[in-house]
Amino acid sequence: MCGIVGYKGPQNAIVPVLEGLTRLEYRGYDSAGVSFKGENSLELIKKEGQIGNLKALVEQKNPYSNIAIGHTRWATHGAVNDTNAHPHINENFAIVHNGIIENARELKEELEAEGYVFQTQTDTEVFLALVTTNYKKNPSVRNAITTAFETVKGNSAFVVMNKFNDNLYAIKRGAPLVCGDNHTQNEVFISSDPYALIGFAENIYFPQDSVLCEAVTTPHESHINFYELNGNPSTRFDTQKKQMNLDIVSKGEHEHFMLKEICEQPDLVRSLLAYYFHGEGKKDLIELKGLKPEFIHIIGCGTAWHAGLLIKNFFEKYNKIRTSVELASEFRYRDPAIHAGDMGLFISQSGETADTLASCELCLEHKIKAVSIVNTEGSTLYRNCHHNLLIKAGVEIGVASTKAFTQQVLTGFLLSQAMRGEIDEKIFEKEFNLLAERIEDILKHEEDIKNIAGQVYHYKGFIFTGRGAYFPIAL
Repeated sequence: MCGIVGYKGPQNAIVPVLEGLTRLEYRGYDSAGVSFKGENSLELIKKEGQIGNLKALVEQKNPYSNIAIGHTRWATHGAVNDTNAHPHINENFAIVHNGIIENARELKEELEAEGYVFQTQTDTEVFLALVTTNYKKNPSVRNAITTAFETVKGNSAFVVMNKFNDNLYAIKRGAPLVCGDNHTQNEVFISSDPYALIGFAENIYFPQDSVLCEAVTTPHESHINFYELNGNPSTRFDTQKKQMNLDIVSKGEHEHFMLKEICEQPDLVRSLLAYYFHGEGKKDLIELKGLKPEFIHIIGCGTAWHAGLLIKNFFEKYNKIRTSVELASEFRYRDPAIHAGDMGLFISQSGETADTLASCELCLEHKIKAVSIVNTEGSTLYRNCHHNLLIKAGVEIGVASTKAFTQQVLTGFLLSQAMRGEIDEKIFEKEFNLLAERIEDILKHEEDIKNIAGQVYHYKGFIFTGRGAYFPIAL
């Protein structure tokens, strides 16, 4: 997944943009770049490879601007090279993009027939060409962007900077996008991930699909405007006050983020217990008490799918409800048997997994109840489902999931017991605290585990076996 960061404010915009992109390195990428406004033109610095390559170029050129957008690319269209790296710019517009334009080939052929000359192999440049062409027909930046957006198909998020004004524009469909502002510092931000804005934004906004975001600063204020595609003001966004700090995205005393996240699990298990029995989550469990669907479709991707295999066991053992677990990427593209009385359970750490969102939409079209187990409050999945159970795992930066998997499984167990109508708080407190203590006991043997890893890491393959609850773990 590509990383996107945009900034407008009083300081040198390149600094927060590069910092935001650095925080999003965990997503994986093959190139990085920034675009900013110079005195009389849009400027561009981008480079294949690590962000360090980009930072070296920025240091050489030492640019200064109050507005910039940046991007880390995970190639889908075109080779990995400097030319295809984002942002893409022309004389009037600069654009970054996360997602895939499914009708890019057809649109490119149409634009080339009209005389547009493409400079890259990417699908993103198609959107740049559409915005540019639309603006020539009707010199309105907002209209140029929304008209282009209505033309493209597929799940994408776009951020646009232009030479005509000092605003940033963003819009999305089925892809992650957040905006933020800091009234104290008179700054506005845009990103594909709220974690890039920690320590910068005082307020974070989660726009719904097809809402155009306009990030504006003046000498006296900063704010985000939201518009529907027809130009009318929109209220289709959620607001969240700053709830995280910079410590969350630092490794602390640990070698790497994955080790830090493994070590966070005992405290997270205890905090999950507190959230659902003594905190805001209690009402969410109560709302699901006694729910008895005829069939449950558990849907997720990757780690979430594996968590679903365990949760299936809970539903069938304790609730005696027939349950299937499916990869969202398969479920959405076939014609699954969905009946009235079924329930869809959608599991996602980010709440923005494209295939999971599409599967949820399919189930909603069949008018069945949709429940999520999700980490990100305010995400698209969170907004789309009838009921949501937060896993409260915090930021997970390690690519191989650890704490999020544990929290997903435990939350699924709580859901099963709530639906069963038999939650004994004293028993659960005892069991959850015992689990946390057992994890702590294991973590005390960190050096022993490290020594074993040192003895076996060079082997070419491993066989993991397990039965029952341990089969999904082995997978």
